[in-house]
Amino acid sequence: MTRGAASVTVRAGAALFLIALPRPAPAASPGPWIEVKAPGSHLMVVTDAGEKSGRKIALHLTQFDRTLQKRFAWMRPDQGPPLVVFVSVDEPTVRSMAPDSPDGEKDNPLSSYLVGPTQHVGVLKADLPEPADKERNPSRGFYRGRASALIEGSLGKPAPWLSRGLAMFLGDSIVKEKEVLVGPMTAASNYVLGVPALSVSEFFRETRGMDRRFDTQAGLFIHYLLVGEGGKNAPALDALLQKLVAKEPPAPAEMARLQALYAGFPKYLAAKKFPPLKLPVDPARAAEAFRLRPLPLAEALMLRAEVLFDLNRPVDVRSLLRQVRMADPTLVRPLEIEAVLCEREQRLAESKQAIETAIQLGSKNSGLYYRLAQLKWSRTMAKPALQSVQKLLETARDLSPGDPFTLAYLAEIQSDLSLTQPALDHAQQSAEAGPADVYIQMALARAQWNARQTGSAMATAQKAVGLARVASQKQRVQDFLAFAAKNKRAQAGGSKPYLTQFGPPPAGAFGATRGAGAALTGRVEVGQARTDSADASAITECFAKRDDAACTRAVPALEGACGEGQATSCVSLGSLYDGGFGVIRDRRKAAASYKTACDLGDKPGCARLAVLEAQGLGIPRNAARATRTLEALCGDKVSEACVGLAQILQRTGLATDRTRARTLLKSACDDGSAEACALITPR
Repeated sequence: MTRGAASVTVRAGAALFLIALPRPAPAASPGPWIEVKAPGSHLMVVTDAGEKSGRKIALHLTQFDRTLQKRFAWMRPDQGPPLVVFVSVDEPTVRSMAPDSPDGEKDNPLSSYLVGPTQHVGVLKADLPEPADKERNPSRGFYRGRASALIEGSLGKPAPWLSRGLAMFLGDSIVKEKEVLVGPMTAASNYVLGVPALSVSEFFRETRGMDRRFDTQAGLFIHYLLVGEGGKNAPALDALLQKLVAKEPPAPAEMARLQALYAGFPKYLAAKKFPPLKLPVDPARAAEAFRLRPLPLAEALMLRAEVLFDLNRPVDVRSLLRQVRMADPTLVRPLEIEAVLCEREQRLAESKQAIETAIQLGSKNSGLYYRLAQLKWSRTMAKPALQSVQKLLETARDLSPGDPFTLAYLAEIQSDLSLTQPALDHAQQSAEAGPADVYIQMALARAQWNARQTGSAMATAQKAVGLARVASQKQRVQDFLAFAAKNKRAQAGGSKPYLTQFGPPPAGAFGATRGAGAALTGRVEVGQARTDSADASAITECFAKRDDAACTRAVPALEGACGEGQATSCVSLGSLYDGGFGVIRDRRKAAASYKTACDLGDKPGCARLAVLEAQGLGIPRNAARATRTLEALCGDKVSEACVGLAQILQRTGLATDRTRARTLLKSACDDGSAEACALITPR
């Protein structure tokens, strides 16, 4: 691509001559989508930029993986999840698929990387200019995400200086025709040059929050070890990495040696010279070897919709789903996604309709059958209705045989149908698969009781008492134990069996195990308004029915109550402005309302304010302080803080952060947070 054209003036005597340099070529128009697959690799490129561009980018991405693997033998690029990279000439398409990011360097809009539940996803703008050796790579956002994924997939999560330093060093790479330039550290001057090196104890400590200066300085230390002083310190780092990949703890002497090498780092940092590590590419690889396949329009649109669904962007998802249905009305997946979207929005009737239509079209998603069974269940059901629910759960079991919550729920239904032995069998299978869940244990206790195994039933219930996390769970277990103590003697004496009351379905839409994979959320949207505030009826109608008119009606009452110092009303008012419900979205007003609530001592208000502060929305960005606040509040069991922290962790692209995010959401869901439950709804 021709670099930016300009006009140059040249003075010759008294005359001025205007010399017009060639103008850059007009931006290419998107073409048909094609699939490009790298032979012998997990990589697939999906592009509208044409065959030539698709092959070239696929080759570059493959060379990046292979070249790093050749230098760092511990890397295993083909042992992780599949990698799908979208490459488009259309900038809005690329931007729409980039995760929201607190990254101050703004690497992500045209080049990003997302760790999804079943695959990794990259997004790149096609036809970006190739950077010079010392220029910032416009594809750096992708390469940094890819490097982080490779590091974590191969090493786990070592100390911050090592994991984050390697990611910064390896992610700052430029792939050329004959070599990969690794670690030119083009961003170093923005963060650390002129800043003293950290002390040894501070640099090597095991815990650290978000800190871009530290990350860059850690990357420079990796640069020092691998490139500085002719690379003579590289064996010390390589030895440590080999120990980690072999799951062996490094010897104290090895760590002491690396810490001793750090003594030379301040001088290296002050020198401000960071030549890249040059690694030759594999000359045997050729773009012509990559396989091509034209993508049907519906399939190409659906692939993009899946990514936006993972990013929790329902408006964009629905726009694509409408196009998918026009291109191929027989596809089931759009209905499966629509069901989840409606569930998140508490539009249960519409979710149920989407589920039923998807099942009619032949859906094989076990979660849909499970959820439809939940939606159909009521505490008093005639036998034919119970049998229809049993059939749905049997289908869910057949589609996902090991799911403990499906098995437990099926056992409950079969107990209610007096199918004692099948209920006991399924309950026992469930308890073996999910021994730490109170609902599963109580399903087994009820099945044991109905099978007249009274002693076993009471022992199982006693175990469940220790698993119960919230008061309502403990109360249900105690109710069962009281029932059992009262009736054990009569049942043991041969009187008519005392069947237990059928337990409610497991908590959590689409099943507590979320067997189809957790949906990632790129945006941090904590805001469900609290209904213990002014004009509660309007607030309830606003959020339950997604009625903007009700939201608008609630605003004056909320403003008045907030002005009078009612913290919950301030939080609800902030939620409306945060989400744009019934009002124009205004993050400044949202932050102001949350701050008022926080100043009044309302911890959920403080949590929501911290979420905005982490992103710099309506309040100056201070990600480190915001994260500390959320960590502390989540430790105090403030569900909004745990949800906000989880969503921030999900945006980092690191598998361990995503695992912790799921743990936080599961805990908050178990503690009664409907929002947390919705965010771990399956794909």
